[in-house]
Amino acid sequence: MSKNMITNGSFDGQFQHHEGIPEIAVAPGWTPWWHPQSPGDEVWKNRRPEFKSSPIGVDARRVRLGESCQMYATPWGTHIAGLYQQVRVPEGATLRFACYGMAWSSEGDDPHASQNPGNVRMRVGIDPKGGADPFASTVVWSRERAVYDAFEAFTIEAAAENTLVTVFTYSAPDWPKKHNEVFWDDASLEVVNGAAAREPGPKGVSKAGLPVALFLEAPGRLVNETVQVRATGPLGVGGVILHVYGPYGEVQADWFGSELGGRGQIWKWSFVPRKAGHYMVRFKGTGADTVDGGIYIFDPPDGPPPDPGARGAPREQYERTYILMPPNADRPWLDAVINSAILEDHKHTLGFSADDAGIGDLNQRRVLLINPVGWREPLEIWFAKYYPGVKVRTLNASTPDELEIALKIGMGNTWD
Repeated sequence: MSKNMITNGSFDGQFQHHEGIPEIAVAPGWTPWWHPQSPGDEVWKNRRPEFKSSPIGVDARRVRLGESCQMYATPWGTHIAGLYQQVRVPEGATLRFACYGMAWSSEGDDPHASQNPGNVRMRVGIDPKGGADPFASTVVWSRERAVYDAFEAFTIEAAAENTLVTVFTYSAPDWPKKHNEVFWDDASLEVVNGAAAREPGPKGVSKAGLPVALFLEAPGRLVNETVQVRATGPLGVGGVILHVYGPYGEVQADWFGSELGGRGQIWKWSFVPRKAGHYMVRFKGTGADTVDGGIYIFDPPDGPPPDPGARGAPREQYERTYILMPPNADRPWLDAVINSAILEDHKHTLGFSADDAGIGDLNQRRVLLINPVGWREPLEIWFAKYYPGVKVRTLNASTPDELEIALKIGMGNTWD
């Protein structure tokens, strides 16, 4: 992995007012841009967004890296807008620009569920000549996508035609909504053809860090019940720390030590949620990737659970463990599960259907939920409502390699 040439890819620091405009506050190193309204535009069309910081203490799900992300919004309006940064690079180098983005476009007020969104088209680009005009014909753009409520990576590659290039983010909702908000975080620009010198980190570890995976377990997913957290990674990671953020701010995580396991180390914590809602878990360690995970905690249900009588009787009883992939998982993620040998060794089921994972009048129904942030609703609540009795555990991994390592050392096969 080559050096990340972006300044402040985590969008942290003291946000600055662009040209002294109070409504436009941007992260250091970045410059905002927007398409101004034309005289014939409707009052809601092509409005100038309000740019500001979205800190982790306000909503941890909207921060992927560091302590904040860049957000901008046009309530009840549309925009064509984004950010850019000019970067010095080796001339002729093939570059890859990546940035994680998502939108909240909604007629409702649930900040994690876009209701009837306004088709927010998002993309990233590189101008190989280093210009600052996002509408220039020289800009090479990624494919447009509408991504709601959970971060996804936008990437584009281009060959530098100068020693200065410009990277852009872009968003454009088609329709005005009560909430039209866009979030960008975790930006990187790297050489992919070897033209630039590579800079290894300590002991040969790349700047990106060693892969780490998170495993969260809480059988009931209920308020005041302990949540167990385990992280696993290869030898060489030190100085580990875990932050937990809930509906009422940061939550104390108690340290329970570490041990060697499988092909790496395992670190253990626990915390007790005191209020229903989403809890975000963030692992940091010297020489390691920063990894985020999450779990939804809910209040104890009122009254008896639904009658499970007609769930479908099997020919004979058996125990089923279903590895449930998020809807956006592609071939590398599936290969990670297969290469871990968990299917071969334990005969688990792999799939994308939550209904398939929950259905059946079985004595044991277990679901290993991979990267639950990829679903539009908290599946722990969904399973409790529609398929009571299912044991659900979550495994969060930032890359397919992290997922493969976690499964190989058994983090997807411990249920008791």
